[in-house]
Amino acid sequence: MGKITVGCRVRGKTKKYQGKVGVVSAVHRVSRQNSYDVTWTNGSQDTVAARAIELERRASSENTLHEPPNLMQDPAYTSFSELLRESNAAIVADFSSSSNSSAAEDTNASSSSDEQEEDDTVIAHGRRWKPCHSVLFDQGSHVQPRPTRFYMGALDGSTIAKYFYLMYPMPTLKSTLACTNANLAMQSHRQIKVGDWFKWIGLRLAMAVEPRSGPLRVYWESECKEGFVGTPANFGQRYGMTRHCFEQVLYCMSFTSDPTAEDPWKPIRPIVDGFNERRKRVVNPGNILCIDECMSAWKGRESKYCHDGLPHKTKIARKPEGKGTEIKSIADGQSGVLLGLELVEGAVRQREKLYAREYGEGTSVVLRLSEHYRGTGRTIVADSAFASVKTLVQLENRLGLFFMGMVKTASVEYPKKHLLEWFNTAPRRGDFKVFSSTTEHGNQMYAICWADRKPMTIISNRGTTLPGSDSVRTRHRLIERNGLVETMRYEKRISRPQMVELFFSDFSTIDIHDHYRQGSLAIEREWITRNWTHRLFSTILGMIVVDAFLAYRYDMSNREQVDGEDCSFQGFVSQLAHQLIFNDYEAVRTTRSGTAEVAECDGEPTHVIKPFIEHPRYASARTQGKRVQRVCGMCSTKSSYYCVNCSQPDSNSFFGICGPRSGRKCFSDHITSTSI
Repeated sequence: MGKITVGCRVRGKTKKYQGKVGVVSAVHRVSRQNSYDVTWTNGSQDTVAARAIELERRASSENTLHEPPNLMQDPAYTSFSELLRESNAAIVADFSSSSNSSAAEDTNASSSSDEQEEDDTVIAHGRRWKPCHSVLFDQGSHVQPRPTRFYMGALDGSTIAKYFYLMYPMPTLKSTLACTNANLAMQSHRQIKVGDWFKWIGLRLAMAVEPRSGPLRVYWESECKEGFVGTPANFGQRYGMTRHCFEQVLYCMSFTSDPTAEDPWKPIRPIVDGFNERRKRVVNPGNILCIDECMSAWKGRESKYCHDGLPHKTKIARKPEGKGTEIKSIADGQSGVLLGLELVEGAVRQREKLYAREYGEGTSVVLRLSEHYRGTGRTIVADSAFASVKTLVQLENRLGLFFMGMVKTASVEYPKKHLLEWFNTAPRRGDFKVFSSTTEHGNQMYAICWADRKPMTIISNRGTTLPGSDSVRTRHRLIERNGLVETMRYEKRISRPQMVELFFSDFSTIDIHDHYRQGSLAIEREWITRNWTHRLFSTILGMIVVDAFLAYRYDMSNREQVDGEDCSFQGFVSQLAHQLIFNDYEAVRTTRSGTAEVAECDGEPTHVIKPFIEHPRYASARTQGKRVQRVCGMCSTKSSYYCVNCSQPDSNSFFGICGPRSGRKCFSDHITSTSI
């Protein structure tokens, strides 16, 4: 293909310019790919990309060896000057006749990728959309309301720490302690146990609650420097762990023993996988799930420059923390708890994941994150990074899920052009326009544009156009009263259909989660590290803390036991840090100068079983020689024993457990589910 210059005769190559012929009048070199001003034979002029046009070749392939024909003698040939004269005449005709102008626009529209027929039907990249004046039936109305449930198991929900244990990937504790203790042994340090590990996490949270400037040792200072104000943190005497012990655990912390070159993310993979598996076991989410991205801030080394750097760094300018590891996540819309994570591992590794080569990055991420909820009739809500007609269709075909998303750039088969044309007619704030199309299964999907300050273009197969609750925005205005300037606060209310209300009700779920983690907790800002594995663990630890808070608040609000002080995030983290520091698990690195409360925590959690017949409540049955049995909390069969630690005899609440002679492993499974 020859070089396209000014005066070259070209023809359209893409669908939008199919069948058009014109002459290049200008060349723009403003980017890596040139763009051209082309004057078409019908008099119109467009600025097109290089990939949209090609040089016109009149000679056929079988005559390429013959002498080229004389174009000047060709009656169909039009010189550049003649073409310009025709274009000027066409422009004059546009001003003189509006009917001719509208006819030319119809011609251009029919040749583009978005076509409009006489009955206002729109064809976008081969998909037919019909204007829809109203949607009166919600296709997802048959799905029963599904409140979020947390499976506490044997955990007692009366303490804040139990919600942390519920959200923490407990199955990874064994491997984490094994790998960390192996590193400690290589350095000739004493090993740690579960109690020490959670105490260490509690100290990390205590540092995040009351951050202090300076090195790590300032938290263990027992006296305030003379001439300075402030109170010493004195962590050693207050919490029973020396600074040397804390630093030894920090430097030897590891989650895998055999990092491989095939998987550069292997050092943190067990925590991510354990996080996902834990959520599948203990959280049964509501009907609406939200998908978005999170960021783990990282300004350190990268693997393409250093052998121990971050395998892949993502840069997103619009994010508050725009450099680091991007994590795709899915969350429950009711409680806000995260349900799954997926690391963005780089372009090459992303293309190797499930569905990626077939459907692209955005759709494949949605399919992978929502795979666990196949066939449940839940609704996925996502932003423009994931939303498209393809995503909606594949969620329906493969997983039987509904979808609602904001469409911006991924507008293939979406009538975005016509929706924006409607918005440019300056509709009233709150008006909307809807197109409908049919999927392969005969179900309806809708393209709606809601007129806000900017056009909100949404693809959905849920909701109706019946009036929903207004969108309320708080506004401020300066007014002058009695010679004084005051600030008047008022509410701006914008009407919206129920479909738009349903979409925005849980649209910002993950953004709110990020505000708690990065803004309020800010553990990544306090935990300064050059180890990218530690940075990702601090991010996931922050997610676990926020999830524990959201689950606790959700449960307490349902029980109508909400206390304003207890429900504040900072108060929750402070109590959680205290309960983790003084936890009930076995600890071997407790200092002798620790408090009495710490000294008592030197054994395994008191998971001891006793027969019901020995409890004072059943003294009369014991004297009469009767048996006392209750339902086992693990297998739901009759049992004669109960767990002392998990029972509350004062309120007649016993956690039954099968005894050692029953032949069942209920007691061992109970210990595993509550401690590891």
